[in-house]
Amino acid sequence: GGDGGAFSSPGDGGLVAGESGAFDAVQSAPTGHHRIRPIKSKYQKVREIDLNAEDEKNRCTALHLACEKGFTDLALGLVLRASDVNPLNKIFSTPLHIAINSDNEDTAHDLLINTKFSNDVTLMDAQGNSVLHCACARGHMSIISTLIDVFGDRVDINGLNRKGRTPLLVAIENGQSEAAELLLNTVGDASLIN
Repeated sequence: GGDGGAFSSPGDGGLVAGESGAFDAVQSAPTGHHRIRPIKSKYQKVREIDLNAEDEKNRCTALHLACEKGFTDLALGLVLRASDVNPLNKIFSTPLHIAINSDNEDTAHDLLINTKFSNDVTLMDAQGNSVLHCACARGHMSIISTLIDVFGDRVDINGLNRKGRTPLLVAIENGQSEAAELLLNTVGDASLIN
């Protein structure tokens, strides 16, 4: 509707309206990608932006790049406009992997909280690292806490990467003792963590 530029949820069509014109999210049949399409007025041409377009070299989407640069508002805006939250780039990293590995903890945290129902935190990158492995390697305490508190059983605290290391071992290997202690204190029973 015409609420002065506010976004509605992606589930109701992702409509956006404002003084400059109205927009709606549409899904293209062959690719399943969502596009933003301005509702045509007699003064403007209809144009579409493929929110999930990938660059040819690295298969990164706009969401990958926004997360890499720490552009939190842009990343959330893309998600609100029906951008895929779990695309995999050339090295099988999701935008969340990228935000964490680029030390954009605020962007990663906001993305986690705002996409908790659609974000697949079980996806692994080319090295077999889940987002929990990455957060433990970088010492991102708020991400570790959010993953365990909000996502619970969807996070494999004992998941092994390609080197055979759990998130606890990755934290210790990377000198992140606070992250290792947080993992131990969060689960309560240290015998459950390998």
